[in-house]
Amino acid sequence: MYDIKLMDNEKVLLISDNSLIYNSNYEKVYTTIITNYRFLILDFPSNENNLLEDLRTSQRLTYIKKKEVIFSIKLDDITDITKHTDYYKITFNNSYILIKDNDIINKLIKLSNVS
Repeated sequence: MYDIKLMDNEKVLLISDNSLIYNSNYEKVYTTIITNYRFLILDFPSNENNLLEDLRTSQRLTYIKKKEVIFSIKLDDITDITKHTDYYKITFNNSYILIKDNDIINKLIKLSNVS
């Protein structure tokens, strides 16, 4: 399950639960979503300071864990997508993300104005 709020006229085009993202010498699998306006990265909320998780572990509540948006960028803000050895570098606003997910990359290339 995903906890996302879509904008007016926004439609989900592709969801991948197997996007491998590199971050500071480690890699982790995230859910990524491409809409007609944005590229989103989702993950489960931290167990730390999570009231619902505290209640669940104390067996007072059962709830469905939902992945939430931890990163969002407009497709128009993506300035470059380049292939590296085993991952792609998505550049935006003087920052970048390193990702390994061919379906997501192919869709982003089609939707954004990059080569």
